[in-house]
Amino acid sequence: MIDGLLKISREILQDSFFNGIEIYDIKLSKFHNDYHILVQLDNIHHTYGSVTLDLCEKFSNNFIEILDRKLLEDKLKHQLPIDLNIDNYTLEVSSAGAERELRLPEELYRFKGLPLKITYKVKDTRDEANGKDKKKEMIVTFLKKEGDTISFLEYLTKEKKRKLKKQKIENKNELKTFEIKVNDLLKANLYLEI
Repeated sequence: MIDGLLKISREILQDSFFNGIEIYDIKLSKFHNDYHILVQLDNIHHTYGSVTLDLCEKFSNNFIEILDRKLLEDKLKHQLPIDLNIDNYTLEVSSAGAERELRLPEELYRFKGLPLKITYKVKDTRDEANGKDKKKEMIVTFLKKEGDTISFLEYLTKEKKRKLKKQKIENKNELKTFEIKVNDLLKANLYLEI
């Protein structure tokens, strides 16, 4: 039934007002007899993909108008839940967020040069007999992808800079580059330092 909501979203995004705006995610959940519709938008023209409140509000108003009209028509034709009606749903429209999860590996190129918080698996050398993997997190920037290997550069966070300064380590330019197999990269989020 998400297909019907996706069609409405795509219809709205045809308006030139929404130039560069795409659907990041759309979810439909039901609690008792009420539905919650969550639409997250992505701005491909913004460095972090951020969408303004004005755009979210206009999208929301358009979505409600179209959905309410379709709910009064044939719900099955519009691929909407049969028990969804104008009085039993809430709509939440938001930006995907500045620390949003990336779609891997495609979005790595889009956010090249920005700090990323990645989660990847590494072989647990202490438990090699069982072949178990450990998860590890690191702040990095994406360098390149060749075949099934992704190259990253360690990112020097403010916290790391402070530690280096305290330890009076001057050779800060020796950041590690390392490679991860595409299948070992579990997750990547944009990373913002505050």
